[in-house]
Amino acid sequence: MKKKPKGLQGKALRQSDYYGKKMNADLQKSISIMTKEVKKEIEKLFSTEKAENYFENSTGMDATITNEAKILLENMRRKFGDIFGIRSGKLALHIMTGINKASGTKLNSSLKSISKELAIDPEKVTEPIKEVFEASVQENVLLIKTIPEAYFDQIQGQVMRAITTGNGLQDLIPFFAKQEGITKRHARNMALDQTRKAYNSINKARMQSAGIEKFKWVHSGGGQKPRKYHMDAFPTGLNGGIFSFDDLPVIDKNTGERGIPAQAINCRCVMVPVIDLED
Repeated sequence: MKKKPKGLQGKALRQSDYYGKKMNADLQKSISIMTKEVKKEIEKLFSTEKAENYFENSTGMDATITNEAKILLENMRRKFGDIFGIRSGKLALHIMTGINKASGTKLNSSLKSISKELAIDPEKVTEPIKEVFEASVQENVLLIKTIPEAYFDQIQGQVMRAITTGNGLQDLIPFFAKQEGITKRHARNMALDQTRKAYNSINKARMQSAGIEKFKWVHSGGGQKPRKYHMDAFPTGLNGGIFSFDDLPVIDKNTGERGIPAQAINCRCVMVPVIDLED
């Protein structure tokens, strides 16, 4: 891996954020529906005569209001858990299908830039590609399902605190807005990160299926906080280095993790197919 072999290089397998943005748009819509309904139902509960009397006169814990809030939140957690669960499979499959197609088209174009004789069937799906595709779908399904779980964990704790302190909606209204923002930012980052990761993982499987065993690491320069190790020129860093899929480079010096571009969280680096003339 220290030696830099000579070889024919195709065009960089860059991915636009189209599929990440598309996935994010769908998630944002679902999150808005969820947060709007939660806010509406909690406001309704806290606006009942029983609740208003409690918040005006009580400084302790009211079992009735607490139980009603718990039941309400548990029902809504199940409702939106089911909604996100059902939606996750369809969304992940749709997005990964698009990414798989984009991978085939991009790799074919990259190899043809070297020679038309190197063209591949962009729609061919080998067993390794299929395995990576299915794993990417399942990983995204699981991550999408965590969105309502994480949201309700935070909301439930804050609602109970609002009852305990007797502050009611005074504390909850700003918290609802804050937590919605946190949830939406998390979903956006997840969508962009996971689609980049899936794209490069499928690229790796497709390159190996085409008999390409090496790639050049290219730092994208698009991130706000680039990893210096990814940005620095090889051999000090990864940028410009040529590596083998059988001997992946260390992508995180702190953990010793090895991998490919976009495997690390928020990594936007890309691969360039390399056909090693020494093989």
